[in-house]
Amino acid sequence: MTLPFRWNLVTPDRLGSLLNEDCRPDLWFAAELVDCSARVLARSGGGALHFVGRSMDSMYDLLTGVLAEDPRLMRLPFSRFVRELGAV
Repeated sequence: MTLPFRWNLVTPDRLGSLLNEDCRPDLWFAAELVDCSARVLARSGGGALHFVGRSMDSMYDLLTGVLAEDPRLMRLPFSRFVRELGAV
């Protein structure tokens, strides 16, 4: 089974030369992401969290970093392309 590509920043030594330059990202949304993630985690009541699709990738990445491979966190990468057909 081939898993989708994900950066794993737990082991930065495996990133190669990507971190050699000083290229700090603009994390303008970090405070809101932390607040939202904390609310989701609190409201889960200790249950499993299933992240479906790519829209929740940032929250999944944050929580897997905080909870260090907690088995309650699961991803289902999903995307769907819908092409609208015009009248013929």
